[in-house]
Amino acid sequence: MILRQARIADAEQIAELHARSWQQTYRGILRDEKNVFARRFYERLGAAHVESICVEVPGGGSAIECRYTWRDLSVLVAATESRESLAEG
Repeated sequence: MILRQARIADAEQIAELHARSWQQTYRGILRDEKNVFARRFYERLGAAHVESICVEVPGGGSAIECRYTWRDLSVLVAATESRESLAEG
């Protein structure tokens, strides 16, 4: 396996991976339609809500998937870099 630093072009795939892992991890723990904390998290990073859809979850059941987009990815990149520098320091 080869690891490399993420690029702006990877943002969509990273977001999809994040959404799927979140849904599988927290299914049944947090009510998706009322998950204000996750929505605030994305919005603080400059995301804009695009749509909410109902998706089937592996193992049965369904979840509300909220999709976001970034008008300016530099905000997301800066937030990521800032978190990395805090973790290193």
